[in-house]
Amino acid sequence: MYEYHDAPTAGHPGREKTYVLLTRDFYWNHQYKWVPKYVRACEMCQRVKPAVFSQAPLQSLPTPDSKRRTGVVVFVDRLSKMVHLAAVPAEVTAVQTARLFVDMVFKHHGMLLDIVSDRDPRFTARF
Repeated sequence: MYEYHDAPTAGHPGREKTYVLLTRDFYWNHQYKWVPKYVRACEMCQRVKPAVFSQAPLQSLPTPDSKRRTGVVVFVDRLSKMVHLAAVPAEVTAVQTARLFVDMVFKHHGMLLDIVSDRDPRFTARF
């Protein structure tokens, strides 16, 4: 079984593929029972096997009753593709946005060469 599962040329196939490869050349009693035991006992397969997690069902998020923060400011670093999000009131000002930028983005990425905006009137106002 080593040659059909563990050898570098085999590539650690799963239970079914190991069984199919093995039965091409060999047969013994209870072979179908021994192959899964061998594959389950393979240390390398257990180390690299991805963990199985059940996925949570999709559901809508409840809408908060609070009217304080109804908007989201999004900052994206195009180099690292890191996204920074901040909940803001509907009437956020350019000064508040600048403060958010310094607190959330500048401390992680330093001074930027350029800033791309969606040209919202609140952001084109004077800083």
